[in-house]
Amino acid sequence: MPGLIDIAGLRKEYPMRGGAVQALRGVTLSVQAGEYIAIVGASGSGKSTLLYLLGMLVTPTAGQYRFDGKEVQTLSDVERSRLRGREIGFVFQSFHLLPQFTVLENVLLASRYCPPAREDPSRRALQLLERVGLSHRLEHHPAELSNGEMQRVAIARALLTDPRLLLADEPTGNLDERTGNEITALLEELNREGKTVILITHNPALAGRAARRIAIKDGQVAA
Repeated sequence: MPGLIDIAGLRKEYPMRGGAVQALRGVTLSVQAGEYIAIVGASGSGKSTLLYLLGMLVTPTAGQYRFDGKEVQTLSDVERSRLRGREIGFVFQSFHLLPQFTVLENVLLASRYCPPAREDPSRRALQLLERVGLSHRLEHHPAELSNGEMQRVAIARALLTDPRLLLADEPTGNLDERTGNEITALLEELNREGKTVILITHNPALAGRAARRIAIKDGQVAA
């Protein structure tokens, strides 16, 4: 049965002086809509490269990638950007909030790439910030927030275009245990509502909460 994501023989090489680094060595896997998956592996194993390829932030050296039946490699840069902006939300360990912008403005940045189709972006941003518990912080700047609050802003931003897929790279890596558990619970809630969630983590407890775990070793699926 075709998945939301189907990749086959995916390879990624990074050219280096005197040769090339093999980041991925022929990864094949399928992800069904609505899954909650943790990708685990040691530093340098290729798991972040896999996440960036799934998010269409980098292109593979070889192999096949289908997103909802679309051959990603055949799309133009503009088409890939539109697909990414509409269907994929990103949450990173370092939050990637712009310090000169307020909380509300940071969330609304996502609408510059792909405005929500059926709803006013400002109204949706306000609804999302209320959902993540930050309706009282709209005019604050990132420097005035805790790490947990910044991650909640990042999640609200990722959800602005109502994507089907959430990609989270170490989303609790800069958080204390209690706050990390709160962010994890929020991701799990979004998954129960139908979002497909794929996260990278070094945290075995966090990985253990996912319905499916994929171990990457030396650029290949190990288990």
